Amino acid sequence: PVISHTPIKEYYVNLWNDAEIKAEITDNTGIDLQNSHVEWKVNGTSQNNFNFIYKGNNIYSADFPDAEIVIGDIISYRIIAEDNANTQHTTYFPENGYTDFTITDKISFEQNQFSHNWIFEGNQNWFVSSDQAQDGSYSAKSGNISDNETSSISIEFTCELDGDISFMKKISSEEDWDYLHFYIDEIQQNEWSGEIDWSNETYPISAGTYNLKWEFSKDGSVSNGGDCAWIDNITLPASSTIYVSQKSGLSCPN
Repeated sequence: PVISHTPIKEYYVNLWNDAEIKAEITDNTGIDLQNSHVEWKVNGTSQNNFNFIYKGNNIYSADFPDAEIVIGDIISYRIIAEDNANTQHTTYFPENGYTDFTITDKISFEQNQFSHNWIFEGNQNWFVSSDQAQDGSYSAKSGNISDNETSSISIEFTCELDGDISFMKKISSEEDWDYLHFYIDEIQQNEWSGEIDWSNETYPISAGTYNLKWEFSKDGSVSNGGDCAWIDNITLPASSTIYVSQKSGLSCPN
C-alpha cells in the first residue's frame, strides 16, 4: 500500500475528543481494514491500537480513543496499512519510528492548515499564511479582497463554564477605512485599522454556545499597507467544545 498523510504537528487540548488521523491509502488489491490501524503512545507509553474507517475516494480516518490527555503531552503515532493480496504487504508511515505532536492550550495554525471546523464567508476565504506569525511559522490571514468586499472566518463552540476567549491580531490597512472587525454572535466587539503589530485581545464570556467571527472589510477606494489582517493563538474556556459547521456536511461531535 501507498500512504499519503500530512503529519499532525499539534492539537488543541479542548478538542481532543474529536481528534482523528486521516490518510489517503491506495493499493490495487484494496486495503485490509481489519488489520490496518494506528499505533500510538502518550509520553512514550504505548496505548491501545485503533482502526481505520473508509470514507471514500481512498480516504481513511481513525478516531483517537478516549484518554487522559493534558497540555504538554507528546503524542507519538504511526500508520500501519495492509493490502488484500494473497501474500499480504505491510506499509508504515513513517517508514521508521513514529511521528510526534504536542497537546497545546491554544488554537494555532502551525499544521499549515485549518485543523478545526471553520466557516468561511465573504468574497475571498481566509487562508493559512507563513508571511506573519505571532509565534511559530504560520497564522490565519484574510483573503485578498478588492474595494467594497469582505473576507470572514468564524467558529462555533459551547462552553460549560464562564471564562475568557483571547486571540492575537495584526492589521495592515488604510487607517479609519479598512478594518478588521471582531464579532461574538454577530454583535461587534471591536474593530481595528491602520498599522497594528501583534497584540492580544481578551473578552469574558459566560457559559453557553457562541459564534466568533473575524471579518476584514474594505471601503470603496484606496489601498494602504498589506491590505489584510492576521489572527493567531486563539484560546477558549477550558470547558469548550467546538462544533462542526453544518455547511461542511459533517456531523456534530459530542
